[in-house]
Amino acid sequence: MITTVLFDLDGLLIDSEVIYLRMAQEMVRPYGGNFTKENYVSRFSGRTLDVNIRDYIKEFGLPITVEEGMEWTAKREMEIAADGIPLKAGALKLIRYLKDNGIRMMLATSSLPDRAERILKKDGVYDYFDGFVFGTEVTHSKPDPETFLLAAKKAGVEPSSCLVLEDSENGIRAAHAGGFPVICVPDLKRPAPEVLRLASFVVSSLDEVIPCIPRL
Repeated sequence: MITTVLFDLDGLLIDSEVIYLRMAQEMVRPYGGNFTKENYVSRFSGRTLDVNIRDYIKEFGLPITVEEGMEWTAKREMEIAADGIPLKAGALKLIRYLKDNGIRMMLATSSLPDRAERILKKDGVYDYFDGFVFGTEVTHSKPDPETFLLAAKKAGVEPSSCLVLEDSENGIRAAHAGGFPVICVPDLKRPAPEVLRLASFVVSSLDEVIPCIPRL
């Protein structure tokens, strides 16, 4: 029986990948670089920001450090998304369903605490969550299961009673490695077939998760 749902943030709960594509384009363009949507999706979507920036620096010869790239991205995102980053389709319906049915909600993200909290508050859903795990709390990022295992520990439940919601290959692999049932809601990049086979269900939007929960 599912008692707790663990939400990823970027690309799953919020529609942020299009913003990350725009910022990647702005970062590399002054140095002769270019990202098409297809190029970004195939090579960089679903990965952590620090890993992507490290690769941008290497590939395009950017005269910055990873830390400077992270700072620039944080500042630019605040400018672009001053009014918040929209929730993904079906998110609010799912969140309200979980709340009404006594199912706890945890955020399990590689994002920094200030950023994640600011976005959730702007979107009006921060208070729905019962707990949080941020990137600053873990040593190993996805596909390592540490993020999800810590979320389950904070919730005081076993992985088998936690449902993970993910859009990315690394997130699905992490959930599977930790013994969590996982539902995939693909974003810009659809995970490879061999990764999708690790998921209990694959749905097109978050509200389609609702009928799946009693079947887990």
